[in-house]
Amino acid sequence: SQLSYFGDEFSYNPFLHTWSLGVEEQFYLIFPFLIVFLICLSKGSLKKILNFLLFFVVLSFVGFLGTFLMGNTTVSFFFSPFRFWEMILGSMTYFLSCSDFKLSNKFSNFLNIFSLLLIFIIPFIRYEKFSPLLVVIMSLFTAINIISYQKNSFKNFRKNFSPFQFLGDCSYSIYLYHWPLIVYSKWLFPQNNFVG
Repeated sequence: SQLSYFGDEFSYNPFLHTWSLGVEEQFYLIFPFLIVFLICLSKGSLKKILNFLLFFVVLSFVGFLGTFLMGNTTVSFFFSPFRFWEMILGSMTYFLSCSDFKLSNKFSNFLNIFSLLLIFIIPFIRYEKFSPLLVVIMSLFTAINIISYQKNSFKNFRKNFSPFQFLGDCSYSIYLYHWPLIVYSKWLFPQNNFVG
C-alpha cells in the first residue's frame, strides 16, 4: 500500500521535510552552469536572460501542473525538475530587484502590503491534500512582495522594523528546525493538539 506524505503515518517522522533539501542541492548543482550558458548566449543582456528563465519556469511549471492534473501527485510534488520553477522564479526575482525596473510608488506600496498579508494568511489554511494552487499563490506573491519591496518607500519602514529583520534572518533556520520540534512536541505531549 502507498503512504501519503501528508498522512498521519508520517506525522511522527522528524526528518520528513529534508527531501526538499535534496531538491535544492540538485538545483544549485545545475543552475550556475545554466546561468553562465545564458549569459554567454545573451551576451549579458538582462532582458534576454529573464526571457530564457521565464521559458524554463513555464516548462517546469507545465510539467508540475500537468502531472498533478493527470492524478500523479507524487511525481508533481517530488520530481525535482517539476519543482525547479519555484527556484528559477526566485532567481528572476533577484535579477528584477537589482535591475532598473520601476513601479509607481503608490502601486508598489499596494502590492507590497497586499502580498505580505496573503503570505501571512496562507500558512493558516488547512488542507488534507497537496494543493498546487497554494504553491503557485505563495511563490508568486512572495516574488511580488520582494520586487515591490525593493522599489517602494515602504521598505524604509520594514528595514527599521526589527521584528521583520529578525524573522528574515532566522527564516531558513526556522525552516530546518520547525518540523523536528513539532514532532518531538507530539512525542512529549501526545494529549495536546496545539502542535497540529
